[in-house]
Amino acid sequence: MIRRIVTDLVELRQKSELIQNAQELSGLLNDLVHTLDIQNQRAVGLAAPQIGIKKQVALIRCGQDRFFLINPVIVDHGYHDVVSKEGCLSLPGFNIPVDRWVEITVESGIDGRRTTKTYTGYTGIVVQHEVDHLNGKTILDRKHRRRR
Repeated sequence: MIRRIVTDLVELRQKSELIQNAQELSGLLNDLVHTLDIQNQRAVGLAAPQIGIKKQVALIRCGQDRFFLINPVIVDHGYHDVVSKEGCLSLPGFNIPVDRWVEITVESGIDGRRTTKTYTGYTGIVVQHEVDHLNGKTILDRKHRRRR
């Protein structure tokens, strides 16, 4: 089902609940795919809270790669960061510089089946953006602060 994109900051700033078992994903993964597919082609990710579902699930679509993150946790990051200019489906009209790590390692999964994967470059930035949504953060919370 195609769902509406949540734009209310109060709703977006609520932390999502962990997925406890695969049955909780029933229909949700398809809803994320269908909703992202009708968006602007520049849209590369969508988190469940952006469609009103407070669950720890995100869809990433970078180039030909499409994958889900379930209960993701950033467990490590590199030493270098980058300023990324980002927009967001939930914050139309905003395109702001955001501080992101160049490399991150993410652990994700359910039912005792967790995997660990390292993401770099643009995909790593998109993963960080979507994980932020799951934790009640938006690009407004990550806005780049000029260093002195």
